Amino acid sequence: MICYIFLAGLAVLFYVFVIHIYAKLWLLKLKHGKDVEISYFPLFGDYFYLTKSFKKYGDAMEIFKQRYQKNPNIKFVASNILNKVFLFIHDPEYYKSVLVNHQSYTKVEILYHPKLSSTSILFGEPDKVKQQRNLLGEAFTFEKLKQRTPIINEVLLQKLEKEDKTDVLDFLTKTSSEIIIKTFFCKELQDIIVQGNDITTEMIDLITQLGNMQMNDLYVSVKLALLGRKAFGFFPSKKEKLLDARIDRLIDGTLMPIIKNKIANYKANQNQDFLDLYVNAYLNQKPNEPKITELELCQLFVSIVSAGTDTSSHQIAITLYYLGIDRKAQEEIRQELINVVGDEVDIQPQHLSKLVLLNAFIYEAFRVKSTVIQPLTRIAKESHYIQNLKIEKGTYVAALTTAPSWSSKYFNDPNKFDYKRWLSQRPIQEDNGYVFVPFSAGGRNCIGQHMAMMTMKIMIGQILRKYDVIVDQTVQVTFPLVLFIQYSPKNLVKLEKRKL
Repeated sequence: MICYIFLAGLAVLFYVFVIHIYAKLWLLKLKHGKDVEISYFPLFGDYFYLTKSFKKYGDAMEIFKQRYQKNPNIKFVASNILNKVFLFIHDPEYYKSVLVNHQSYTKVEILYHPKLSSTSILFGEPDKVKQQRNLLGEAFTFEKLKQRTPIINEVLLQKLEKEDKTDVLDFLTKTSSEIIIKTFFCKELQDIIVQGNDITTEMIDLITQLGNMQMNDLYVSVKLALLGRKAFGFFPSKKEKLLDARIDRLIDGTLMPIIKNKIANYKANQNQDFLDLYVNAYLNQKPNEPKITELELCQLFVSIVSAGTDTSSHQIAITLYYLGIDRKAQEEIRQELINVVGDEVDIQPQHLSKLVLLNAFIYEAFRVKSTVIQPLTRIAKESHYIQNLKIEKGTYVAALTTAPSWSSKYFNDPNKFDYKRWLSQRPIQEDNGYVFVPFSAGGRNCIGQHMAMMTMKIMIGQILRKYDVIVDQTVQVTFPLVLFIQYSPKNLVKLEKRKL
């Protein structure tokens, strides 16, 4: 009897996770023909091929790139996650709708945590996100950010002089985090130690571990896919409990007392940093607006610092890698810096628009190896259409914004790293405005993109003025995905002091 029950259970599982979902994918194929490619793998669908791609090619994205280049006319890939349809949308005309009509989706819970990120700008509901963007938006205009350039130069130049640069990514991460904190946050949040780490190191490590656990731990990832946000606290594993305890120490033991003190001693009309803006809004809340909580103020700090640090530092590291490969381009850009900046110590706002070669090189590094392969995956809240493609409620949707960069339809000779393509009048052959969106697009694009580009130009520019960027091309380089695409080994890129 037990044997029959067991076999019946296996049959049900086989139907739900294999036959049922496979049939759904092939119905999409029958309806959309050449516009769609099927990529089924039990439970984990296309995500299985991230690991396979890295093992086979040393690059987590190479299989996806080759697949698209073999069939450049596909508009989307139909895959699965557990027993749900997962659509990876390649065509900019299709994923434009996803990015613009973000209110039709919720974001998948990767990097979500009730205490660390539940009310952050990443995971808030539309009215909450709108409120946050309204509060923070003015501070991220280019005119406002220009006032921050002395801090960027000062922090970087001090660290270049004093800090160890053997691990370039680690150096860039620590430098970027200090810039963000000193630029946007109060002195009370600087130089904090949590569990023996400076606060930024602790935050980034927590977020990295959280993301890796949610993506790669079978128990946690299946639980999250089945239960969503209800998975937190539901029979937690030992790893989850340890991570939760660290997050409690960060939020409850470290940030919350600082926030409460900030609220208690707030004085209006002083020089306002991000927390001042939020504390003012917290103290003057209106009944018809989404409620601002003390936890939200803690999560504001976590999300702004970690997002601004991780994405920028990883992309700067990748850009330095390509500068080390292309020594001719490195010298051309260095000469541009000499011509534009001259003997001035700081790279200033008026210099940035004149650094056209540096800007072009940064864009090409984004195109060839963006460290963020797509905006966060979304789940359809309701059934709707994207042109002729019906998105059923509950479907997972990823706007694969890196895909057009692999296509000769949009870029001439896309496999070639050619930064001077961005100096032409039409670097993109067919552009609807969404072909090249390194900071995403639509209502939930990266609010800090101007800050990110400014920081990247100043940091790379100052490094090139003082250092030669060296890459040992005899070393086998790989590109793993650890939340972000990065290079390996860590000591691949070296900075050698120039003789001035």
